[in-house]
Amino acid sequence: INLTYAGYNAMAAGDKSYVDDTISSAKKAEELIEAGTAPKSFAPFKNKPEALAWIYYIEGNLVTTRDKKAGAVSIYKATLFESPIKENALPYNMIALYYEDEYNKLGNALKTKLASRPVNEAEAAALEERVKQALDLMLDAYARSSKKADAENAANKDALKSRLAQVYKFVKKTDEGLSEYVGYITKTPLPDPSKF
Repeated sequence: INLTYAGYNAMAAGDKSYVDDTISSAKKAEELIEAGTAPKSFAPFKNKPEALAWIYYIEGNLVTTRDKKAGAVSIYKATLFESPIKENALPYNMIALYYEDEYNKLGNALKTKLASRPVNEAEAAALEERVKQALDLMLDAYARSSKKADAENAANKDALKSRLAQVYKFVKKTDEGLSEYVGYITKTPLPDPSKF
């Protein structure tokens, strides 16, 4: 726990030399804590859920630059525990950015597939469904991020609200119903990126 936290602080201060060690420490801490091995103290965190949330969050932040899906999965796990992370907009925004990246990649793959002759209709339809799923999941994550940013009066709340409105209008073809959508979606469980 302490090595993970120290490594994260070192990187926040600009020292990137401990990335691999910090990721390894995070994975080992997650493994031990999830298996039931508890330290005498979860310091610098107040309890087990907060420690796990931060460890998954730190791992997700560091892994994202190498593997966006693995990073999103760790960030998702961080949001499952009662902690300040669960109430912060950033984890949900990071997940939204993962889906946005996937949407762009899949969209480009679909354009390439449709441009090829002859078009394999079944493959194109399957790819089109994946594009739609990525877009829906991106919208879901932006809705959560925007609501959390608004609740905490975050500096970037207007930017997140604007991005949510853009994605919502693109998906729904209207501005109407956005607040109802946000109210509904934030009462449902956050989808697990590992299942996408």
